Amino acid sequence: MAKLRINPEILKYELEYTKLSIEELSFKTGISLKTLQKALEGERALSYQQLLKIANLFRRPTWYFFGDRPLKDDKLKDFRKKDSSIDFLKVVQIVREVKQFQNILEEISEEIGYASNFKVFTGINTDKPPKELADAVRGILKLPDFSNILTYKDALDIHKQILESFDILIFEEKLTENSATKDLKAISVHHPHFPAIVLNKDDSLSSKIFSLYHELGHILKKSTTVCEYEEFEEDKFTEEQFCNAFSGHFLVPTEELLEIIKNLNSLNESTIEKIATYFKVSPFVILRRLKGENIIGEEEFSKYEESFKKKSENRKEESKPIAVEYYIKVFNRVSKKALSLLFEAVAEKILDEDTLMKILHIRKKEQLEKLGGKVYEALYSRP
Repeated sequence: MAKLRINPEILKYELEYTKLSIEELSFKTGISLKTLQKALEGERALSYQQLLKIANLFRRPTWYFFGDRPLKDDKLKDFRKKDSSIDFLKVVQIVREVKQFQNILEEISEEIGYASNFKVFTGINTDKPPKELADAVRGILKLPDFSNILTYKDALDIHKQILESFDILIFEEKLTENSATKDLKAISVHHPHFPAIVLNKDDSLSSKIFSLYHELGHILKKSTTVCEYEEFEEDKFTEEQFCNAFSGHFLVPTEELLEIIKNLNSLNESTIEKIATYFKVSPFVILRRLKGENIIGEEEFSKYEESFKKKSENRKEESKPIAVEYYIKVFNRVSKKALSLLFEAVAEKILDEDTLMKILHIRKKEQLEKLGGKVYEALYSRP
């Protein structure tokens, strides 16, 4: 069997960038530690199967490892907490997969003459305070009145549809092994025409809604980030806390909030929950907005926060996996805008079905046909 000698500098870069030790690489690929050490020293060639395992792990093509130098990734701003449960290798894998979609869509859009709608954000001033930026973006997106939307699921779907109409791609992935985690987690991936947001599929509906606009804040600042945020501060302006404040102001506009408060007889847990339902956000977002507007003080905030945390823990249930066909998993995971453009490219003979199956990791044409039907149904059943 032929042996392949790779560029050791490229393998070193991949290990350093993904924060993976050579021992972990050995464990994840099943390649002996001695073989990998020799390959890193340039003294050992690899079999094609060994190279394929390494390439797949790092989401790179096999030919890349024979190049002159590594392909440097965009700077990834890492806002994880020190005790984060997020595996950084998984973050890199997801970001690289999303970038593949972005690059393919860029090529397709040129072929079919499609101009990205994200250009409407080009002239927006991201140096504005969070409230002013939120007001400017609301003017562009033109959200409906969410008090008339019945469920959080409907609200999330509408938020996604609006953002994707501006070519902001929305993906959902399992970002943590612990599905009961209370932290909000998401990833933003910068691109000039097809920026992307990756939500944690295990988060609550209200958490996903908040994450959409937190990550939109990063996108407007042209950042690629991994976020695991908990605190929501109005008076701190690191990028992460700026995006917290932006999302809060965007989802709960100050003037509308103050008008509701003015008409209340009293402010208590029940009314806070009603306000949260009105805006289709979590009670925690309302609490932090009330604190930011000096409607409640630190003591009241802490009291309500503790009470809502207890309620949240009591309601929490482990979701049981439901067996679904593979095309449904792809549909739920991948951006609907990306899927629609990919299927349009197939219809225009720019992509063939076999290539599309490789992009989406679909093995059976029957599954691809069902996915195409699902995408068509989703596009023409939108409100």
